[in-house]
Amino acid sequence: MSEVHTQARFARSQNLFRTVLIFGLAGPPIGLALMIGGAIAAALVGPHGPHFDPLGLLKNLPEFMQFLLLAAPFSYVMGGLQAFAAGALVAAYGRLIAKPHYWVAALAGLMSFGIMLIIWPQQTIMGNALMAPVHIVAALICWHIAKRFWTATT
Repeated sequence: MSEVHTQARFARSQNLFRTVLIFGLAGPPIGLALMIGGAIAAALVGPHGPHFDPLGLLKNLPEFMQFLLLAAPFSYVMGGLQAFAAGALVAAYGRLIAKPHYWVAALAGLMSFGIMLIIWPQQTIMGNALMAPVHIVAALICWHIAKRFWTATT
């Protein structure tokens, strides 16, 4: 085996590891941020939107910060397995077929949504309708970060 071939193989292995790590470590907080952003957007445009008091958020800022301190680690409990599975799917595609494309990440997001449905089947229909885009968008954001490593080394 030539040295160039060995280096390329090592770079692909690093890409696999980095992709799984990026999805697993960045995915749950990204999903949490999307859920919080969606909740804020719903509060602004929902039935109480015209009466929504943005300054009321400032009064509750200490409670919101406490929520974030608890929610950030809990996001790994709720979405860590799903995020690592999505990263493994994207990395496997990248290793076996070609550089991962955005549609592979979107399918990985759908797969992680399916894992969520298996783990927590008591979700409501509305909850499922809201969580599917969260999983897909979080996977696409992670893919956008991870693709920089695939482009740089392969």
